[in-house]
Amino acid sequence: MNKNELWEFLLDRDGAKCDYCRIECGEGHFIKIWGVFYKTRGFRLEIEHKDNDKKENTPKNCVLACPICNSAKSNKFSYEEFERVGDVIREIWQQKARKLGIKNEATP
Repeated sequence: MNKNELWEFLLDRDGAKCDYCRIECGEGHFIKIWGVFYKTRGFRLEIEHKDNDKKENTPKNCVLACPICNSAKSNKFSYEEFERVGDVIREIWQQKARKLGIKNEATP
């Protein structure tokens, strides 16, 4: 399975939200709050490896993550640890969305 096929499979399996913070990625509210990363990131969810020691591009080892979570998790947190961090990122997102008057997309 190539990366595009894996990305499509994960999108069908898990939906269009980050596995950690549950925020939808894309040109909408994600960009309004966080901005664009490196001129190209932020327009779509990214493939993220759950197990840092195994960089296998398989559905079992991969999830979709927003650029915020994918960058922050790096290889420093386990999947289980970063699920907790994702909850905090979602709370911060919700606060920023309220301040900007943006409808909240980040629902668990």
